[in-house]
Amino acid sequence: MQNIFIGLILIFIDFDLNLGSSSIELIPDFAGYILMLRGVEELMEDSAWFSKIKAFVLGMAIYSGIIWIINLLGMKSSMGYLDFILGIMATVIFLYILYSIIMAIKDIEVKYAVFLQADTLISIWKLIVIISVLSYLAFYIPVISIAAIIANLVIYIYFLYSFYKTKHLYYSSKGL
Repeated sequence: MQNIFIGLILIFIDFDLNLGSSSIELIPDFAGYILMLRGVEELMEDSAWFSKIKAFVLGMAIYSGIIWIINLLGMKSSMGYLDFILGIMATVIFLYILYSIIMAIKDIEVKYAVFLQADTLISIWKLIVIISVLSYLAFYIPVISIAAIIANLVIYIYFLYSFYKTKHLYYSSKGL
């Protein structure tokens, strides 16, 4: 669970260094997906949901690594609308991965008769979906776009805080 948590932190937090047309993501998403993949592999015995998303997490690690290289080489601006479409697809896949992780936590709650606050996480996930949709709809409206960025930041922090509590509840239930 620790690897998934740290992976989520690395995926949620973006710091970019822009040099002309090149952009260097200082905390690359692919590092977060690689850690998440390790966490998924560690927990596959606890829930079948983890097995279902392993390929998606690996795919996102590869995709985000390729995008990182494209940004580093300054080729992103030549992608045009393809970048926007790929961004939407990546967001949808990420939301599916996040949903599956929460459903796996729900499975663990039932399987081991423990409380891991999966219902809280699913409620926050629904807000993340709504804000993600609004972010893409507001892409061309600067004022709304800024509000969506702030809302994303707040909801991601809230999700990470809740997942942190879930992680500790999980380890406590295992006696760790």
